[in-house]
Amino acid sequence: MDELVNLWIAAMAQGRLIRYLNCAQATLGTMSGYLGLRDRTAVRAVYPLEGGGVSEGSTCGVVTGGCLAMAMGHLAERLEGEVGAAESLYRRMRSYTEWFEERHGSTLCRERCGSDLGSPAGFASFLLTGKVLTRCARHLGEAVAVLIDMVNRPLEGLSGGREAHENRVGTGGLCAAAVMRGIRES
Repeated sequence: MDELVNLWIAAMAQGRLIRYLNCAQATLGTMSGYLGLRDRTAVRAVYPLEGGGVSEGSTCGVVTGGCLAMAMGHLAERLEGEVGAAESLYRRMRSYTEWFEERHGSTLCRERCGSDLGSPAGFASFLLTGKVLTRCARHLGEAVAVLIDMVNRPLEGLSGGREAHENRVGTGGLCAAAVMRGIRES
């Protein structure tokens, strides 16, 4: 995919995090747009997953939202009932989760941000010390780039389900991507 489109999508995700203060919504919302999904129900539904699940510090919303986005991105392959699709998707999600943990040291919100987001003082500390920008927004931008690659690649070992992937690769799911590429090339 075009690197500028990739950077733009990552910047959109970071902007959503600052706007929503909810990493799960920022991740899933950005990836839903990338996938061309117009129904925002799933994005609304992940609201309580911020701060490691109702601000309890468990699994980071970037991980949760990313896994949900991956499942949505590979839904066609799952619905086609191809043998091995579920296992392949599970391996892909595991790979994403492992990448996140290796890259950022943990998948747990409380370990990554060092704040108790469930308390008003902890949340204020998280915002005022800039951790939302220095950690979460940066990590979200990196994760979205990885997620884009993971949803663009067909699941391993499957014969069908390629059309949706072929339509997204190179455009980022955005109709303007092809136009912008043409302008840059001319």
